[in-house]
Amino acid sequence: TAVSMMWSVCNMLMVRLELPAKTVPELIALLKASPGKYTFASSGAGTTPHITGELFKQRAGVNMLHVPYKGSSPAYQDVLANQIDMMFDNIPGPLGLMRGGKVRALAVTSLQRHPSAPEVPAMAEFLPDFEITSWGGICGPAGLPPAMVEKCAALTKQALDSAPVKAAFEQQGAVAM
Repeated sequence: TAVSMMWSVCNMLMVRLELPAKTVPELIALLKASPGKYTFASSGAGTTPHITGELFKQRAGVNMLHVPYKGSSPAYQDVLANQIDMMFDNIPGPLGLMRGGKVRALAVTSLQRHPSAPEVPAMAEFLPDFEITSWGGICGPAGLPPAMVEKCAALTKQALDSAPVKAAFEQQGAVAM
């Protein structure tokens, strides 16, 4: 039984600092000028970051090589070592790397700019309606009585509206739903 949504997290497109593209339009032009030359990492085949990269390729009309990793950490290492050109990942990891000056963030995959990084444009500013987010919620056992669902949903909303939860979510790049 669905009880309540809790959070959503968008992805962020980060590129290695030495990549000449400083904006999404510059990146698209670079990729179109050299089809198949550039690489993008993901935390694994079929993950949300992988699907984000594939959607970007399709919507931008570009060709780049997907390099799947077993998790984000080894992919980050290769982006930082200039072995991989770019990566899409859930915002918390790239956000820390961007703030540390280790990568350049070009876009987030929510429809609007993200509150944790308002200086980073939304991909939808360049590719209309481009949106990919992950989300989480609460479910209970099948057949949960409606009164229990309503009580749990109300308590969840109360928690999501609290300052400590909002601050914790913001720190992790999550948006309360």
